[in-house]
Amino acid sequence: IPASWINVLGILSENQYLVLSLGAFLLLRRDQPRSADSVCLAVLLIAAVLTRSIGLALIVAVLIGAWISSKGEPSSRRQRTAATLAAAISFVLWEVFSGEPSESHYLENWLQVGRLLSDAGLAGICQFLIFQVIQIWEAVLTGLIHHWVLAESTFVLLLLFLLVALMDIACRLKSKELEAIYILVFLCVLMGWGAAGGQMWRLVYPIIPLLLVFFVSGIDRICRSIPVNKYQKYIRFFLCALLLTTLSNGGLFILERRQHARGNDTEGYRYMTAYYQGISLSTAKSKSQAELAIIEGLRNVDFLTDPDSVVAWFSPMYVNLLSKRRSVEIPITPSKQQTEAYLREEGVDFIFLSRYHPRQYRDQVNGLKSMESYASMGQLVWLTDRCGGMVGEVICVLIEIAPVSNDQSAVKSLPNTL
Repeated sequence: IPASWINVLGILSENQYLVLSLGAFLLLRRDQPRSADSVCLAVLLIAAVLTRSIGLALIVAVLIGAWISSKGEPSSRRQRTAATLAAAISFVLWEVFSGEPSESHYLENWLQVGRLLSDAGLAGICQFLIFQVIQIWEAVLTGLIHHWVLAESTFVLLLLFLLVALMDIACRLKSKELEAIYILVFLCVLMGWGAAGGQMWRLVYPIIPLLLVFFVSGIDRICRSIPVNKYQKYIRFFLCALLLTTLSNGGLFILERRQHARGNDTEGYRYMTAYYQGISLSTAKSKSQAELAIIEGLRNVDFLTDPDSVVAWFSPMYVNLLSKRRSVEIPITPSKQQTEAYLREEGVDFIFLSRYHPRQYRDQVNGLKSMESYASMGQLVWLTDRCGGMVGEVICVLIEIAPVSNDQSAVKSLPNTL
């Protein structure tokens, strides 16, 4: 299926969650419910939410579907409600006693997003929502086509695919069907998830198979509306074969390459395939070139600084690994007075800045946008541009912290980073 390339990463919890969520949908669609169904549903929901926290969306969808559906009997509603409560309680108990870091909790993340949006005002909220919509849209595209070279024809087919799927989702929402409610709740959760960090393609992955189901169901709806029954079967086969085989080719190519090439050279290819995910081959190449330049820059820090130097960057672990220097974390957008005090307190000798944050590869997260502010705290001593890139396209810089802040003359000589 499309997005099957995610399997090159090895065993991921997304695949297990996918099986559990689809199992819950199939169980709830059984024509003749059994007495043990409520227990099976509770087990599936508990397993799903403990596998991936996004299972909370599944719990909410099942609860909503149980109470707004006109088909549900009172006993069925009570059973589904009990199953969702059991899953929710299990999730809370796991979060309390598992000792997981609070930064990964949905509640903590939403509270952080809420604090940021309350300070940003209406304009900031609109900007955040637009940013999330773009991330989700790109993630869906990535799930359906991956590094497709013939972009124009495939993109048109993809739009047709999504249009048919959205039409079917709208019809299912009108009928208050569980799967459509789940898609809606799932997307609402992602809209408020502010810590995707370039991983939205993984977060969206569990709904990709449902989009395929909705697409096939949408074709069936369209064909049933055609008055001439003679052509309905042929139209179904043609549309399904055309779109599914076209959109699946990218994933099939990647999996075939993995099966037939097991040498050392292909191990890097496997991880790069997933790491530089995207529908644009040129964008993937550009990201990989920038990443290579940043890695090379971190290695140069080892030669440009003393062994006991402290080097600050967005992600200290990479400085420890590649530069062999002690490191502390700095924000992309600094408050100058607070940052200067923080740097003095931590004994920072150098600041390393890069165009990309190691966990957020997007143009909106430009790590060099505050270079002038950081450079005013010291002296620019070294920079590098993209490997094979255009002249003047700075990728990373190294700034030496001065005992006393330099004047603005050091800042005026900075290269263009935009």
